[in-house]
Amino acid sequence: MNLTAITATLGKYRSDDIECLIEELPRIKNDEQGYVVYMVFDIKHKKIYFESGEPVKEDTAKQFLYFGNNSGSGFQYYLNRDAESLSYLLTSTISDLYNMLCKYDMQGGKMALIIKKMEDSGLVTLSKKKGAGNINYKMFLLPDNYLIKGLTENTNKAKITLSKSTEDGDKVVSPEQFIRIGIGEKNKKNRFLLVVPVVLQEDGQRVVLSEYPEYIKLVKLDKNIENESCTPSLQSKKVCYICHKEKDDVKTEDYIKNFDRKGINKLFEITTKNTSQILDNFNYENTYSICHDCYLDLLNGDKKIQKMFRGKIAGEDVFILPEGLIKDFDYNFLYKLKREADLALKEDDANNWLQNIEALASVDEIVYYSLNFVVYRTDGTSFSVLQTIEDVPTVRFKKIMELIGHNVNMMWQHIKYMSLASIYRLIPVYQDKNSNKWTGKVLSLYKALLCGEQIDMNELFSYACEGLDKGLNQLKKDEVKNYFNMGLAEYKKNYKDYADDYFIRNLIMGYLILFNVCRQLNILINDKACHDEKKEVSNMQSIKTASENVNNSINDMENFLDMQQYTNEAKALFYLGVLIKRVAIYQMVKEHKTKPILKKIQFQGMTNIEIYRLYNEVVEKLRQYKRLNIFTETVMNRFHYYYGCIKDTWKLDGHANVFYIMSGYAYMVSSSMPDATEEEQEIEREEIIIGKEDND
Repeated sequence: MNLTAITATLGKYRSDDIECLIEELPRIKNDEQGYVVYMVFDIKHKKIYFESGEPVKEDTAKQFLYFGNNSGSGFQYYLNRDAESLSYLLTSTISDLYNMLCKYDMQGGKMALIIKKMEDSGLVTLSKKKGAGNINYKMFLLPDNYLIKGLTENTNKAKITLSKSTEDGDKVVSPEQFIRIGIGEKNKKNRFLLVVPVVLQEDGQRVVLSEYPEYIKLVKLDKNIENESCTPSLQSKKVCYICHKEKDDVKTEDYIKNFDRKGINKLFEITTKNTSQILDNFNYENTYSICHDCYLDLLNGDKKIQKMFRGKIAGEDVFILPEGLIKDFDYNFLYKLKREADLALKEDDANNWLQNIEALASVDEIVYYSLNFVVYRTDGTSFSVLQTIEDVPTVRFKKIMELIGHNVNMMWQHIKYMSLASIYRLIPVYQDKNSNKWTGKVLSLYKALLCGEQIDMNELFSYACEGLDKGLNQLKKDEVKNYFNMGLAEYKKNYKDYADDYFIRNLIMGYLILFNVCRQLNILINDKACHDEKKEVSNMQSIKTASENVNNSINDMENFLDMQQYTNEAKALFYLGVLIKRVAIYQMVKEHKTKPILKKIQFQGMTNIEIYRLYNEVVEKLRQYKRLNIFTETVMNRFHYYYGCIKDTWKLDGHANVFYIMSGYAYMVSSSMPDATEEEQEIEREEIIIGKEDND
């Protein structure tokens, strides 16, 4: 993946150089309406006040040149701010703007002269020191005798402290609440998203400061968008790292300092600087310098990626970047591919996704593209990469979805849907009190699956057991406190008394599908089903007992086990899980919906000896509950048949043992017990009905 080349190529498609600085306005709910609000500086009457403006539209940010906040420790001279950043307008913005005009010898222009008039009228205080200017709070006109006393802190998102001469005590309000007070707006559905400074001159002329040509020129100069005349070098020209052309305006430091701290270009800056520190005598200025045209392409490409090529994977932010292999670059087609990849990481049903992608124009051409994923975190001021998944052929991406969909169809009685997105629910992700998520395991699994790296089946067993352990513990609580990625709150809400059973079923069946997909992709290692040299005991002839229902039930289980390529050890454990479910059904009837038998299972892993001890305890429970009959005895027979063949050469580890036990339990969540009493059948019917309602 050539990240800078992708970014620069995307950035070539622009209508105006300044658009690479335009930020998106804060998002609001569908039932809310955003508005522009004007902060009016009335020079003649020496007043400052708010005035409600027009509704926010799709192009409002571009129309009013909304650049967000100035990054880093530079002058905060951007004029138009979102409501949360109002503190800058109340403090240093006008003063910093004047200092920047002076820096670029523009103090003789119309904008600078207006700012001096604002100072002369007492509306603002200018200072040569960065961040030291202010507006005159005493001239801010507010209703109900409110006065501005100060700010809680002179930084972004500071709150405003108000006072009343007629009341004791101060009132601390948010920036948006302050605006509401200023214009008398009480409808909370009307949101004030953008604050635009306006000056009302002595002659009554009204001017929007950000519309002055000097302001646009200043921003372009400060951000190196407007290339100052470059004197041809007397020495040899440098070659641009991106376009590979010799130019006079090739450099690095002056350009990369303007890259967005939360954007993908930050990777380029970090990489070049870190490389120069690691390698002796390595000059990144010579190696990674870029020309002015490519700099603009990177700025604009970064903005497009943040706006159009951003998605989610495993609950983390991700840039999804399609890349052409041998075909000509097609911007629109790349964006369509991004949307489909993003949908695959959100859509729970692989088959639905496959139907959607078939409608993609020129679907046959996806073979000419690959996908790149940059998983990252940002707090608005820094950027860190969690994982990169590079050069994933789109045909492989589609193939994985096809395999998942096919395996779901093969197991439709036990699981209704699954997708790439569902893998995120299979591994418990811990979240600390600061909402930081520990997603390393699931991101590594995604990378291995998409890039064709080997996946250890024993590791997947440990993930599954950890998921069972953490999930079931959370479901016992009145409220889910952690591991939210597993959808535990939805289980408690949708399945009620059967939440634990359906959680077990969906998690186990999800892993079985994942095993099969990995086998079919030939990336699963330590897979006993595929690597045992000794041929496993083949399925016996059809089960024949005195009960036709029992015969059909056991034969269906045998077919399921063969389809899932279970070893003899796994089959024995499966039947033990079936017996545990049989005990659990009785306990649900007699123990007020609880299942004490599940407490006997050690999700940290169980040895062969512990397995047989558990089997004896389960049989004893069946005797105690008087549930030893044709069905349970046939299942016990199946357990001994498979267990007896290999009990002295047991190959599965502790986590695998637990997984296969729970697979038998999970299988029976969707299947009826052929020997259930009327009371137990009612429990089963209720369980199945709730499951069907949720799937529908």
